[in-house]
Amino acid sequence: MFYGSLVRAYNCRFEQKTGITGEPFRAEQGGILVLDQATVSNTKVPSGQALYIAEAAGEGNPAGSITTMSTAADTTSPVIQTATDFAINENVTAGWIITANEPAQLRILPGKNRDKFSTYGWRLNIFRQDYEKLASPTVSCDIVMYDLKRNPSAVRTVNVTINNVADDPIAANDLFNKGTYTETGAYRPPATAGAWLTIEPGFIWQDYEMTIPAINPGGSDCRDH
Repeated sequence: MFYGSLVRAYNCRFEQKTGITGEPFRAEQGGILVLDQATVSNTKVPSGQALYIAEAAGEGNPAGSITTMSTAADTTSPVIQTATDFAINENVTAGWIITANEPAQLRILPGKNRDKFSTYGWRLNIFRQDYEKLASPTVSCDIVMYDLKRNPSAVRTVNVTINNVADDPIAANDLFNKGTYTETGAYRPPATAGAWLTIEPGFIWQDYEMTIPAINPGGSDCRDH
């Protein structure tokens, strides 16, 4: 099943043929799979094959994501158990697993700094934030979790403090400075430390028609590198 989805199986019968490996029922990344006892009893799997796996390692909700179906009325709201105050350095991405005391799905509510966050199953992610460009060093959003009967938890505010770090722009002589070799062939490091470059897929320039030179022949830095 897909992450974040809710699937109910009631009075069903499934059969997994011999030779097909893997658990027939799987819920992960915030997905919830609800099976009634009849479905569990009527499902046949090869000898030694587990019926289901609750979630991928490291991504699970301690309350579990596969549960049995109940016809009883449920008006009890889930309770978010995870801390919701965090701190990270600027210009990095981060994420936290948000859990409740029962199987529940995570949602971000509109308002505040909603556009700076995203979810993936139970994981709440924050995009890169530049301290110098923020109106406030604290970035916030409101979250809620819904259980199987769509009972909402109390709204919790997530506050992320963005720490200012030394990240001044890299000077050209740092970026393009090269080491040299002595007459005996020994390598002599550059006077400055140089720089590491991070390339993200969304920012890679591509010339599909292959009509534009990738290196400007008139740039002294480009000619030598």
